[in-house]
Amino acid sequence: MAAAEATNTPHSTAEKIISEFINQLTLALLAGEKVQIRGMGTWGVKTRGSRMGRNPRTGEAITIPLHKIVKFKPSAKLMERLNTD
Repeated sequence: MAAAEATNTPHSTAEKIISEFINQLTLALLAGEKVQIRGMGTWGVKTRGSRMGRNPRTGEAITIPLHKIVKFKPSAKLMERLNTD
């Protein structure tokens, strides 16, 4: 695991830390909170309204129900790095 090697940490410890980070991120999103990591970006939950769609197999019109999605907005610093490397 790259995180364990980069921090000179045992693989099991790095795995626990990353797993807990994902757990805390998930809990915050479930609570409706935004999560921002400076230099990385912001995660948030958005509600997408119901809309009409088509079943790709049959072509039948269907109603796609209202649902929540996770949005990620990258920071300017991350975008700069992605576009210069």
